Amino acid sequence: MSNLKSARSVQTITNVGYHRCDPGLYLQVAKGGTKSWLFRFKSPVTSKQREMGLGSLSIISLAQARNLAFEYRQQLLEGVDPLEEQRTKKQARQLQQARTITFKDASEQCITSKIPEWKSKKHAQQWTNTLTTYAYPVIGNLPLSEIETASSIPSKPHVSWGTSKYSSVGAVNLKPITPSFLISSNLVILSNVPKET
Repeated sequence: MSNLKSARSVQTITNVGYHRCDPGLYLQVAKGGTKSWLFRFKSPVTSKQREMGLGSLSIISLAQARNLAFEYRQQLLEGVDPLEEQRTKKQARQLQQARTITFKDASEQCITSKIPEWKSKKHAQQWTNTLTTYAYPVIGNLPLSEIETASSIPSKPHVSWGTSKYSSVGAVNLKPITPSFLISSNLVILSNVPKET
């Protein structure tokens, strides 16, 4: 393991492995020649050795990687695990995004994510039809944070929600969508998204 000090040495090194550039900062050179930054540290929370990726050398320069490593070392001195801090910030961003997404958008994404689980292709169309008829006109354009409960969907006198031929599309099963939401490809479930204070 070599110790790299200059931007030129970082660019020219070809030896596969980890190369130290600063306290906790390493350049990882893979077999294919790709280079990426890693920050290695001992977690003040778990007392275990951890690694976190900082990005590719093609995107993050040596100076930028050193600045990131310095910031993470400061967090360690304060007793903060930088990897956990990063996850917390990501979850906060996802929560903020979930507060602004509309019921209709959330429902469509939820239906799309559930299609592989359903036995029949008809289920997606049944859900879409029910939501289009009863939910979207009332709450479709509302952000999830403004929806209190599924009871905000008025039931029509001629509709028997729980006893429908297709009971899987009744109001009982609207609850997993309202206001829970599956965020992007991570499929993170946020239940009862709180209102901003």
